[in-house]
Amino acid sequence: GGLRVMVVIDQSGSMADDNKLNYAKLAASLFVGSLQTGDQVGVIAFGDTITVTYPLTQITGSSVQNAVIAAINNIQIGGNTNIGDGLNSALNQITRLNPRSCNELIVLLTDGDYNTGPDPMTVAPAIALQGVTVLTVGVGSGISDSGQSVLQSVAARTGGKYFGLSSSFGLLALFFQMWAEGTGNGLLTRAPLTLGPSVSQGASVLVEPGSQSITFGVSISNSAAVSIRDRK
Repeated sequence: GGLRVMVVIDQSGSMADDNKLNYAKLAASLFVGSLQTGDQVGVIAFGDTITVTYPLTQITGSSVQNAVIAAINNIQIGGNTNIGDGLNSALNQITRLNPRSCNELIVLLTDGDYNTGPDPMTVAPAIALQGVTVLTVGVGSGISDSGQSVLQSVAARTGGKYFGLSSSFGLLALFFQMWAEGTGNGLLTRAPLTLGPSVSQGASVLVEPGSQSITFGVSISNSAAVSIRDRK
């Protein structure tokens, strides 16, 4: 299967400052345009409430991509910043479809701290349990230290990455980087695992039916002190 991705865009009032929402729309549109036939993409906008502006849909041609881009461009400013429910809605879009893909991604763009809805950190464990990776993007330079920490933690908990961006140029470049990371041969690199002494750590991996082979790469800083087992 191809990439399955939900783009989650902050439409709260502060996104009007410095044209941040407009830049986010342009970047998201370029990202959607770079996806391939067979990939699946959807879009969610969040303020106080959550709107599925385009449900997760398989790309069968340029007509689908154009429809997704139109939905992105129709997102309007309004409301507070309900990151937690935005993530929940994105996860629901992904998990409602079967069979599941092994390359499932949520791309979250926000310019501020969450100030309504559930704490995003309480949502992250459910996302991680489903094997979905979150890439978080802090747009602009006004995010507080605590807000940035939450975005970093959500990304790390799900095996993703956090990106801080303060310019439209950087935002556009970021989406191409995320596309490359998300679509490289159907694989997405997971974040490092930190192990304490005499501690067992499990890592669940989703495998699509019909797969003929699976390749794992493991880097261990102290290989003499670690053993690896597979349990089928």
